[in-house]
Amino acid sequence: MMNPMRWLLVTILALALSPQAHAAAPGVVTVKMSGFRSDRGTAFVALWKSERGFPGTPPPDAPSRVVPIEHGKAHARFEGVFPGSFAITVFHDEDGDTELRENFFGIPKEGIGFSRNVRPRFRAPRFGEAAIVLRPAEEHVVEIKMLYL
Repeated sequence: MMNPMRWLLVTILALALSPQAHAAAPGVVTVKMSGFRSDRGTAFVALWKSERGFPGTPPPDAPSRVVPIEHGKAHARFEGVFPGSFAITVFHDEDGDTELRENFFGIPKEGIGFSRNVRPRFRAPRFGEAAIVLRPAEEHVVEIKMLYL
């Protein structure tokens, strides 16, 4: 028969080392953007955890950042991101109105970017095309090259 204190210690250790204990450990996503045509304005970066509304206006619960552009580059950091699929959208808000300007046909007048550097082809990218998988407790770096259509 095992000593009760020893049994408790073994149980705690087994639970702490089990895969389920680390399954939901949040990670960090760093987004490095390049190719901005000017340093004017800011970059609006959103992290999407689902395809709902992608790639339009992010849902209110989607983490987002507004970051400065320096020497044609910008970066954003998202901490506490839970494991699973996610996608990133970026737009260059050159005029500071917090909205992506589009022409008559709906083609963006300001720069855009997507995770996995998906390029729009006669339609907006789908979530699955831009999706990246974050593993538990991982720090993932996403590099995005801006597009001006």
